[in-house]
Amino acid sequence: MDSLALLMLISSFLMVVVRNVRYVLLFLSLQGWLLWGLLFQSASNATEVLVIGLLTLLVKAFLLPLILYRVSQKWPSSALRIRALPIWGYLLGFVLLLSISHIMPPLQAAGILHQQVWFFYGLGSLFLAYLQIMSRKHVLSLISAFIAIENALVLVAASIAGQLPLMMEIGMLLDLILSTILLAWLSHLILRRFKTVDFTAMRFLRR
Repeated sequence: MDSLALLMLISSFLMVVVRNVRYVLLFLSLQGWLLWGLLFQSASNATEVLVIGLLTLLVKAFLLPLILYRVSQKWPSSALRIRALPIWGYLLGFVLLLSISHIMPPLQAAGILHQQVWFFYGLGSLFLAYLQIMSRKHVLSLISAFIAIENALVLVAASIAGQLPLMMEIGMLLDLILSTILLAWLSHLILRRFKTVDFTAMRFLRR
């Protein structure tokens, strides 16, 4: 199980450093598979696990990446490229990961953490997803980071509370579906109107 959580962290890092949006979507789909694996390996209630596991697999491993991929298919190849991560992004990511070692001891002392390793990898994935939002200006990369944040929060919540309630999981998945559809539609409108999906190239709108 810990190896699956580690792969979550690695996939979050790769989502930050790759320079093609379709690779970002590939790693996003991988996170859906990893969450499904973690869920089934740590589950206690077979019925709820079956429902949540199937929904997680369908939504996070297939539906959401597919929606974003279908949007990207309508774009020229130049619109799929992502700017290289600046040096400050690597430094900030390193600092954020180091800061986890200062966050965990008080929580361990209070007996809050249910899975310490999951918490470390989940919080690291969360920080990297926020770094992706701060350092990237590509629309689909930002939408993927939004979904990656939710994936990381699920892992962090599971490390503290164990299995999440069924209705909470379903509500979070519905929010993700609606948000992703809306944001994907808006990204298509942005490309059609401004001929770019890189917010850096839209600075002229400030004038």
